[in-house]
Amino acid sequence: MSEDTDEDRIIFIDNNGLLSILYVSESILASGKPLSVNVQTDLTFQFLSWFPEALVEFMKPPADGGLHAGAMITADENVDGEMLSIYRIQSPSGYGVINRSRCHWRYNPETTFEDQRVRFTDYVLFNAGMLDWMKAGSWRND
Repeated sequence: MSEDTDEDRIIFIDNNGLLSILYVSESILASGKPLSVNVQTDLTFQFLSWFPEALVEFMKPPADGGLHAGAMITADENVDGEMLSIYRIQSPSGYGVINRSRCHWRYNPETTFEDQRVRFTDYVLFNAGMLDWMKAGSWRND
């Protein structure tokens, strides 16, 4: 699935049995120079089943068993061997996922570790249908 939001694209790829989420953004700087941002986040396919359910739990108000008032991030959760957490994004409004089990591509994990992250705007999740696509499970190969 590929979702277009202006010049931003989110692409889901079966990468040798693992899930790679590619974020591609193209814009023009004030100087007139083009800027291209390409970020890859790797997960297992179980992420696509876990995320919609975990997001519902994250969004619950405290009175309904959700996180405490003002909480912006969940505790890490083991999802098929990956330690994942969800956090709220303020601008643009949306949600992100941290994968603490994989090192960001630009670092050598033997010397410096930075987790991988992926962000989804509210528009992409709720209006453009990404969350519905995940819930429907049409991405499964069974």
